[in-house]
Amino acid sequence: MDINFRKLQEKLPFLVGREKIDMLNLIARYPTYVSPKEALEFANEALRLSEMIYYEDGIAHSLKNIAVAHIYLGNCEKSIDYSLKALEIFEKKSNSNEIANTLINLGSAYGSLSDYDKAIYYYFKALRYEEKIGNINEVGNCLRKIGIIYWCMEEYENALNFCKRSLPIHEKSNNYAGIASASITIGLVYKHFGDYEKAIINYNRAYDIAINYNIKDVEAAALINLGYIYVQEGNYDKALEYYNKSLEIHIIIDYKAGIATNLLYLGNLYLTLENLQNAIHYLDEALIIAKEVKIKKIINEIYLALSNCYEYTQNYKKALEYFKLHSSVKDTIFTEKIRNAVLSIENKYELENAEKEKEIYRLKNVELVKANEALILANEEINKKNEDLLIAYKKLETMSKKDYLTNIWNRSYILEKIDEERNKFKLHGKNFVIIIADIDYFKKFNDKYGHDCGDFVLTSISKDMSSLIRKSDYVARWGGEEFLFLLPETSLSEGYIISERIRENISNKIYIYNNLKLSVTLTLGICEYNKETNIENCINLADEALYKGKKTTKNCVITALG
Repeated sequence: MDINFRKLQEKLPFLVGREKIDMLNLIARYPTYVSPKEALEFANEALRLSEMIYYEDGIAHSLKNIAVAHIYLGNCEKSIDYSLKALEIFEKKSNSNEIANTLINLGSAYGSLSDYDKAIYYYFKALRYEEKIGNINEVGNCLRKIGIIYWCMEEYENALNFCKRSLPIHEKSNNYAGIASASITIGLVYKHFGDYEKAIINYNRAYDIAINYNIKDVEAAALINLGYIYVQEGNYDKALEYYNKSLEIHIIIDYKAGIATNLLYLGNLYLTLENLQNAIHYLDEALIIAKEVKIKKIINEIYLALSNCYEYTQNYKKALEYFKLHSSVKDTIFTEKIRNAVLSIENKYELENAEKEKEIYRLKNVELVKANEALILANEEINKKNEDLLIAYKKLETMSKKDYLTNIWNRSYILEKIDEERNKFKLHGKNFVIIIADIDYFKKFNDKYGHDCGDFVLTSISKDMSSLIRKSDYVARWGGEEFLFLLPETSLSEGYIISERIRENISNKIYIYNNLKLSVTLTLGICEYNKETNIENCINLADEALYKGKKTTKNCVITALG
């Protein structure tokens, strides 16, 4: 950025009227180059002066700049209010450029609040405006921001796709802030895929651009993510140095979401170093700020980190409390309804673009289109039949992996997944947990109420158990009334917490069968797969732990330490 903001501020005392308002708004447009608080002060002053002389353009731009400053300050709900007021004026004036900019700001505010369906809605709406205007640079910005939202939603392939689509646009228009920001998100996706080499390349690219062009928020983001890579490499001193540098920048620019993220990463680092006092201290501080700015994604990660801390100190009560909070927040962020809403918005955008392209083609080649209509219809019919065949094939493939009665995974499929986890363990050394569960007194349901009742119990608890595990976990019918759970990248203590949650939920529920109230309990045996065991031995140890529980109290969780 070539603008010297301090020199612009020195001119302010010599300006009056609309010239002064426009200068205030020019400075306020760039909160990362002054500071969000200063930007807010300039924008508020511009708004006050604009209202005094009823300068409508000044009012609209002031409202928009106030909204942007509030995003950086973590006041996203205020930001939305100001953006909507600005949008009303820009729409009245048919100012397409500023309508699009304000829609982007609304997307950013809703994204910070983890309201992803609304964020995607406003970004795609902005994208349509920018394409209509022909503002290619802002088209790139919209694609990149959509990619960031997909990353937040853990839709990593979509995130990578949209950010990669934005890069050549940013490069062509020399939008270095856009290149750097897209590189950060691409790096995050590669980090998730475990490709640290590509992640580092993208982080370093973003960092170099941020240093050369004084883009402070991107510099801080690059530092914190490079610090994370150092943690994975075991270079904890370097990681701490980068985390603290990033935190210092976020404090200077007063970016509260960034501060909360830094404190979260520091807490996780100190947990890795087994310094539980510092870990809990930083995580508590992070939670205070994250709650203040209402960023659910960060709050969710802090709850999980605190659960891990208290689990490490063997304070399982607090560990479970924080894990439940983590689960409840995560459920509000990643609901199926939100995912479907986002998919619907994207599909509408793609369909609209497809319709536009078809219309342009029709206008240029009316006769050719008519001549090809029969061919298009034939192709559509073939495609439809191919789609039907593909759906049928996928259905058959899924059926071959599912238990016919309970509709959960079957024994052969779960053994495949266990073998995959064993291979991952060889490569990355990440332990996993196997749980075998058995329905207590199952025979009485068959003997007393008939086999239909037994089938009802099996299908009902299978559905409930599936809803009680994480997205990355698997549950399969192991045989009869026995079930096997596979929990990837999970420790024995984490497995115990999950098992206890399953056991408690099932035992507390009343199942209604033909107006009969049935109580069902489970006994569970757990074993952690590590370098000291093998798959067969691990399953046997979990089975022995289960047998031990069945021979004692039943309705319990027993761990195998072998």
